[in-house]
Amino acid sequence: MLRTEGSTHVDIITRARAHHLTAPEAVIDSWVAASYAGLSYWTDTAPVTLLVRSGFYKTTDLRRPNRRRLSASLEKCTPDPEFPNLRTTMLPYAAAQCLRDIVNNAHGWWTYNVPGLSYGETRSVQFIDAIRQLDPHLNLGDIQAEAKGVVKKTIVEKAVGLSDPGAQSPPETALRLIAAQVHPGLTTQIPIYYGGRLVTKLDCGWRKEKVGLFYDGEHHLTRKQHDYDAEVTLILHDLGWESMRVTNALLQNPTALQRHIAQRVIPRAL
Repeated sequence: MLRTEGSTHVDIITRARAHHLTAPEAVIDSWVAASYAGLSYWTDTAPVTLLVRSGFYKTTDLRRPNRRRLSASLEKCTPDPEFPNLRTTMLPYAAAQCLRDIVNNAHGWWTYNVPGLSYGETRSVQFIDAIRQLDPHLNLGDIQAEAKGVVKKTIVEKAVGLSDPGAQSPPETALRLIAAQVHPGLTTQIPIYYGGRLVTKLDCGWRKEKVGLFYDGEHHLTRKQHDYDAEVTLILHDLGWESMRVTNALLQNPTALQRHIAQRVIPRAL
């Protein structure tokens, strides 16, 4: 069963604490552990998973926890200062379990249509990108090792291979995945300096061709941000860059988006 946004109004940390009080011997896994590690996307509509020694079951009711088997050798941490005895799994192990939920449609969210990828594959890349934002020193090999026997190796390798440490939001992940199909050499978080100061960072783009892309979320609708964005566009033009601001609506039309990008980058690549 695919879990989607809006299926509960109780955040995952509150639910995890409540389940901890009724089952203090359990180790809490998956989306709870990721939330404690700092993941702010998708967790509040995810199930709580308890690792226990008996009484295993799965449920689609977010008011109840899933109960999976606890491994005696599992590494744990205590991330909640208000509940110091609450134990969770470490991030690489938890991430592997979250990937299993995504692949098995046990948890999901609305996402963009990326040509050539299934929605599950896009979600998996978005998840890995978001996890990489939590810890720049995170070893993706640790996640792959923990996913062994949990998620098919080819699925994990594809998600890791398509991920990038520079995607700072799920829409930026989708933008990168769509844009990268237009022309090779796309990179992320490209710094732009003008007059000796850092003016902005392009969400992604092509350095050689000097074509940059921004994803403009809701905060770009404010007058102050709009004025700043206009100034950045002029500076980029002065520096010889072609820039394109991508909105949510355009991101939902990948065919049109790729056409607009190609019109900007291909002539500069010739």
